[in-house]
Amino acid sequence: MLTERAPRNSASRQEFLKSDMLTSLPVPLDDRLREQAKSIASALEEGTAAGLQPVCAGFLSVAADFYGVERPGIRVLAARPLRVREGGWASELFGDYSIDWLRTQRGS
Repeated sequence: MLTERAPRNSASRQEFLKSDMLTSLPVPLDDRLREQAKSIASALEEGTAAGLQPVCAGFLSVAADFYGVERPGIRVLAARPLRVREGGWASELFGDYSIDWLRTQRGS
């Protein structure tokens, strides 16, 4: 699934396509990511953006440290409705992460 267009620059495009071909990633042998994921699950049960943002940021921080990449910023946007077939509506919190957004927040 492509979520953005491939860069026009040849070197950047090659890196983009190489990344797009990845089908798996190594995970830490310890529970550092699993514990962060449990925190996200707990925050989702509460259903508030204020509680979800810091735990998602924590997950991204731990993951970025493990993979040796720049830490992305995170924004928890809002609850979006989901159609439920059995009648009624449900909602879920929706978030976005972006290196570019983080750079604008840091002023760099």
